[in-house]
Amino acid sequence: MGDKSSIQANRVTFVLTGNNSKASHLEFPNGNGKAATLSVSPSTSSGNPWRGVSIYQDPSLTNTVDNDWGPGATFNVDGLVYLPNANVKIHGDPSSNSPSCAKLIANSLVSSGSVNLNQTAQGCSTLGVQQWAGEGLRLVN
Repeated sequence: MGDKSSIQANRVTFVLTGNNSKASHLEFPNGNGKAATLSVSPSTSSGNPWRGVSIYQDPSLTNTVDNDWGPGATFNVDGLVYLPNANVKIHGDPSSNSPSCAKLIANSLVSSGSVNLNQTAQGCSTLGVQQWAGEGLRLVN
């Protein structure tokens, strides 16, 4: 994404795939005074196999999949963001939205600011995102 860009993609799914010869990551402008906004929400159509998924990164991808988002990055997301091999670093306070069902799957997540991954049962149901009730999430300070 270029500096000062603002992209809004409602009711779509970005599928990142390929032969692993190219980088596969979300790139925000980094540096003092640079900023960009990416807002995504998934399809809600019951007939869509990608229902509830906003971003899907093929798990076979391993070439430059890590994400390092600067303090000017605003990532507004609803639905599932699946980055299974990515180490995601978020600096500052990148999320300014009020998600109804945000889920992030990543190899690791490090934040030096605040991250809003709120969800409600109604919000997840509306988006078609499955809820999981059980143990398994581990936060490390």
